[in-house]
Amino acid sequence: MINAKQIRTLYNRYLELIKLEVEMFGVKPTEVRHLIGRLGEFYCALKVDGTLAHSPNQQGFDVVCQNGKRISMKTTAQKTGFIAISSKTINIVDDLMIIQYLDQTLSITTAMLKQRWKLLAAMSMLANLNLILQRQENLYPSTVDLRQTLTRQRSHPLNRKA
Repeated sequence: MINAKQIRTLYNRYLELIKLEVEMFGVKPTEVRHLIGRLGEFYCALKVDGTLAHSPNQQGFDVVCQNGKRISMKTTAQKTGFIAISSKTINIVDDLMIIQYLDQTLSITTAMLKQRWKLLAAMSMLANLNLILQRQENLYPSTVDLRQTLTRQRSHPLNRKA
């Protein structure tokens, strides 16, 4: 098992490597996401005084706290967009931590408990459903017109039931 001193050393080396890729070779941080992902795992382990999961790419969680809590880590260099979180592993983890790599530094953007994560997942599913409906309306504008027409017809004073 890797100890805190080794994690700190690996963190510093990965950070140097990413800086080299970006500064010397002109690579965008989003193009070295595998390095940034691992750097985020080290960062999380150091922040929570934990250790890495027993095997690389452990399903569901990346860091284990001293109290046994399992944390799923997501690290991104994106300034906008989304981060995919698998609904298949929600029952395996206890917490979620999202870290952003920006201007050669890492910062925690979100750390949430499982209950909030479940709520967020549900809200995300609703937002995706809404987005699908919006796309459908953009593809088939007549469905929007039909909906508006039906709504207007139902609300018209002559069509109301007495």
